[in-house]
Amino acid sequence: MFTLTDRYYDFFYKLFNFKKFQCLFQIDFGQPWWRLLMHKKVRLAFVMIPQIVKRVASTLLPFILGQLFIAQRFDYFFCVLFVWMVILIFDYFSDFNFVQLLLSTQSIQYYAHQFLLKIDPIFHTTRETGKVIAKIERAVRAYRELIEISIQDLLFTFVGIITALVTLFYVDWWLGIATSTMIIIIVIVAWALYLLNYTAFFTRFINIEDTLKTIGLENLSQITLIRSAFAGNEANRRMRSQTQKSITV
Repeated sequence: MFTLTDRYYDFFYKLFNFKKFQCLFQIDFGQPWWRLLMHKKVRLAFVMIPQIVKRVASTLLPFILGQLFIAQRFDYFFCVLFVWMVILIFDYFSDFNFVQLLLSTQSIQYYAHQFLLKIDPIFHTTRETGKVIAKIERAVRAYRELIEISIQDLLFTFVGIITALVTLFYVDWWLGIATSTMIIIIVIVAWALYLLNYTAFFTRFINIEDTLKTIGLENLSQITLIRSAFAGNEANRRMRSQTQKSITV
């Protein structure tokens, strides 16, 4: 007997069954990383354009509502409400395409592992497999974060700031110039601090993460030997030590 939870899941599973969509796309690792996004340029446009329109409209909404109340034209209010409903509908399709775009990030992991299965076995005997797996996971995570941060954070922030600055310049030129100057200073300082943190910490974190992943795969591949030699405590000590270093960084 189906429960309410099962029916709820079944309804949305049939409505948004991603098996009907082709989320994987061919990847050539000899090409630069930005070519990955070019494979999905149409879907990316369907994500970004409605989001830009929504952010501009949401930024100007208080100003528009204020003008409506000043003019006391409530017939215009229903026009604004209708336009806002249309924007929300386009925003829904934008979110749907955004999910599809994120699902395509699995292409990196799939084709990277497929590539590892095809190459010469000598490659696997002369390199630490853990580091290779760690690099694949970081590539997938970086590509996914690039899409999420670029669209949901940087794009929204940029569009909101530009819209607000245009409004400020419309009200008073000196106020717009002062605000623009402060924003530029904040961006420069934040960028410098980000580069400093990246240089100081991220390289060390990558090295420790590679070592930790290598130890984990070694333990899995040699688990029979570890048990037979009663070396479980030693394996646990190495894993704990590298995990603590990773957490510390």
